[in-house]
Amino acid sequence: MIIAFILGLFFPAAVIFIQDRFSKRITDKIQLEKLTSVTILGELPDYKSKEVVVIKPDSFEPITEMYRLLRTNLEHLLNEKSYKVINITSTELGEGEKLPLQLIWH
Repeated sequence: MIIAFILGLFFPAAVIFIQDRFSKRITDKIQLEKLTSVTILGELPDYKSKEVVVIKPDSFEPITEMYRLLRTNLEHLLNEKSYKVINITSTELGEGEKLPLQLIWH
């Protein structure tokens, strides 16, 4: 019974570890930073609301603050003349097709 209990704990953990170890997908910022030398300007959470306008004056929602942080980092980066390419990606296939977001900055 003890052997079955130990195997019941060890086997699922080993399977999850092996799947994670041999996965070819980049799933988080830490993995991307280890594999490349790209500059990550910000991370945007999944936005579940039906509203099209994300950034509103006097709004302090987390999604609004993340876009403000992204904008600030982008403005800072664009002041350096050596950068010429901006790449915007998502973590899931078809993620950009869910809802068109309008970014309105003042």
